[in-house]
Amino acid sequence: MAVRCLPDGRWIVYWNERTPEGRTEYKWLYFGRGPSAEARARRKNDEMGFLSRRPEKEPEHSGPLFFELSKAYSESKPFNDNSLEQLKIRLSANILPFFGHLPVLEITEATADQYAKKRIADGVKFSTIVRELTDVKAILPWSATRKIIPPNPLKDYKVKLFAASIETSNTK
Repeated sequence: MAVRCLPDGRWIVYWNERTPEGRTEYKWLYFGRGPSAEARARRKNDEMGFLSRRPEKEPEHSGPLFFELSKAYSESKPFNDNSLEQLKIRLSANILPFFGHLPVLEITEATADQYAKKRIADGVKFSTIVRELTDVKAILPWSATRKIIPPNPLKDYKVKLFAASIETSNTK
């Protein structure tokens, strides 16, 4: 059995079981996102009697996860219905799968560049990428003004075109 954080920030416990026919079945339990989900997953792991094969490292404190800030931002900011719906679509479809599991202090210009390159490789228009990164850049200063995080790491970030990436994505 193992406790694992998926790339989008969800915590699961998974293990293998043998069927009477001798096949291996893979089982898992989902516990949600965030620190409380991690605690529940680890508690369940202990309750089921599975021990860790290696000692756990103490996680380095690097602030809240991006998805936690994005949730607080979308709940507290006064959006009209359409704007809120569009933000939620962009967050759930594209932004959170990439940034959601990251501690906010690990989001740098290099991370934003990686996101832009990935989206260009997916064949997405540059204007869409700029709009998505604008959402990321809006969440970070909102959090910084509320003293949730230190000053915004992407304050002066400008999206680069990555001409080589665009050329290769257009030749597919």
